[in-house]
Parts: sequence; C-alpha cells; structure tokens
Amino acid sequence: MPRNWYLKVGFWLLVTVIVLFSVFPFYYAILTSLKSGSALFSVEYIPVIFDLTNYAQVFEGSSFGRNLFNSVLVSTAVVALSLLLGVTASYALGRIKFRGRNIVLLTILGVSMFPQVAVLSGLFELIRAFGLYNSMPGLVLAYMIFTLPFTVWY
Repeated sequence: MPRNWYLKVGFWLLVTVIVLFSVFPFYYAILTSLKSGSALFSVEYIPVIFDLTNYAQVFEGSSFGRNLFNSVLVSTAVVALSLLLGVTASYALGRIKFRGRNIVLLTILGVSMFPQVAVLSGLFELIRAFGLYNSMPGLVLAYMIFTLPFTVWY
C-alpha cells in the first residue's frame, strides 16, 4: 500500500514538472510583453508593474487589428465551407453505393497525401486565371483546397 502511494505522488510530481517546463516560455513571453523600455532587461518572474502600453501601440500604430479581423474572417469562412462541403460529400460517399465510389475515395486519399508544395504553382495559376489574386476569396479557395480532402476523408 505505501509503495503505491509513493508511485502516485511521484507520477503527479513528474506531471507538474513537465507542465511547468512546457508552460514557462509562454508565461515569460506574456510577462515580457507587459514590460517596456529598460525594464525588459531586468529578470523578474513575478510581475511587479503591469504596463499595457505595448498592446495599445500594437492596435493603434499599425494595421494589426484589421489583419487579425481578416484572419478570423478567412478562417471562419474556410471552416464553414469545408464542413458544409466535406460533411455532405462524406455522407454521400459513406451511404450511397454508386459506380466509381472506390476510385473517388482513393483519389481523395491520394490528394490528401500529396505534398502541398507540389500543388502551389498550379494553384497560383488557377487563382490568377479566376481573377482572385490578392483577394480574400482567393485565400479562402487556397485554404479550402488543402483542407477539403482531410475533411471528407476523416
């Protein structure tokens, strides 16, 4: 009985050490972001002064807020469209028996295993031909081309 207790305590101590070791860089990055000027060079692990001017400057002095909004908009559109198309396609491929179904499934699996770098030149030509170059619909299309095979297969 006591040996089992020592194993449990040792296990949870090990888990605690691993979690602290993994989380510490994120904690220190957030702590450093709250410092400004020469305070960056002082090593303090517990914050003394919270200075939010760095965050205010990021949103005021640049287009960070607009870029963040664009990223959220594009990712939401990609997820919504991929789920809509992927769920309907996977349901049809899973439930409906038709000729060539196995070929379609193998093609989807092959496309998902194909390296994405090899597709980039053709994808660029496709987006440019459709007139979607340097636009959000072009970005949504590019991301959707990469995510749709995984959505259908899994």
